[in-house]
Amino acid sequence: MNILVITPGYLEVPAINGGAVENLIDTIVTENEKYKKAKFKIITISNKINIDKCNKENTEYIHINNKSFLFKIKRILCFLINKIPLIYIGNSFIREVVKILKNNKQNFDVVIIENNPLYILKIKKYIKVPIILHLHNDYLNNKTKLNKKVYSEYDKIVTVSNYIGNRVKTIDVKSNKIITLYNGIDIKRFKQEIPEIDKKQIRDRYRINENDFVFLYTGRIIPQKGVKQMIQAFNNVNETIKNIKLLIVGSSAFKNAKKSKYIKELEKLVSKNNENIIFTGYVDYNEINKIYKSCQVQIVPSLWGEALANTVIEGMAAGIPQILNNIGGIPELLKKETALFCDEKNLISSLEKNMIELINNKERFLNLKNINVENSNIFDQKQFYDNYIDIMKLKL
Repeated sequence: MNILVITPGYLEVPAINGGAVENLIDTIVTENEKYKKAKFKIITISNKINIDKCNKENTEYIHINNKSFLFKIKRILCFLINKIPLIYIGNSFIREVVKILKNNKQNFDVVIIENNPLYILKIKKYIKVPIILHLHNDYLNNKTKLNKKVYSEYDKIVTVSNYIGNRVKTIDVKSNKIITLYNGIDIKRFKQEIPEIDKKQIRDRYRINENDFVFLYTGRIIPQKGVKQMIQAFNNVNETIKNIKLLIVGSSAFKNAKKSKYIKELEKLVSKNNENIIFTGYVDYNEINKIYKSCQVQIVPSLWGEALANTVIEGMAAGIPQILNNIGGIPELLKKETALFCDEKNLISSLEKNMIELINNKERFLNLKNINVENSNIFDQKQFYDNYIDIMKLKL
């Protein structure tokens, strides 16, 4: 089976600069090189890796140069024109994809568009095989530009959670073209214990003492993620409970991102407690499992409807109890008895209560730790890959 994947075109694949969608594409490629169920062609923006080194036995990358002056000018012009209601001319990336489709022989059986629903409006007339949207975020609903036209053009829409699927159904409540496929990760890597010397190195690097109880946040540091509210809750708890730390892992965007105004605002907020609240900046995904294993509790305080939150799956596999906001696709991953859920209307006080509960209640802490590891198995990347390929083979 030959599969063409059109990436979002904002970050590189392979995912040298991070990105949830890009890392998931890497996961599919990795599994496919092991089990060889398909041949992939992946269209992505250019990156610093040698193209020949990117290509594998069953994977060919087609790179579009996004560094040229002309590409950047087109990007600005497209952005401005696309602001006009009911008009979509594409962006500079998908317009280059169209050139590739027009000038090259098409020998694929299915096309996957990753997370940019509008792209189909530019490529549909050049494609004679089924087109599937793999939707990772709330980008297709009854408020999306040209939503009915976009929705009608896809043969199938694969969503990362029922929550996202239900958002698509605001366009067509009776839809039968939506399939939920939960993401998969390398469960074994996150489950695997790391040597004590590695834990010590991480804790020393971030000034964490041996007897500190560490809360962990991993993800983008943007207002919608509730990081400010989490810090406020932690500061309140830290007034009466000592020997606790809050480790905040991530940046405002992805690797090499500049500090945003929001991050600078948060740094001012923690200036009086900067010994106990630590910002790590961007951490390479290959190192993130070690971070989980060096902390006690994970917090996911998102204010918006998270599509799925891979970080929750990672924390489950790592075996650390979780404090989660009860919003979006997050409740689909864990039952109420397997995590501490917050009241989104009273987030700060709810976070405080749950932090104190896991610090003081060791029995509850250990129970959640053990349950999560068992529950994570259904999100293994091999199972995800098998289901992904099965969906691609469906008769459309």
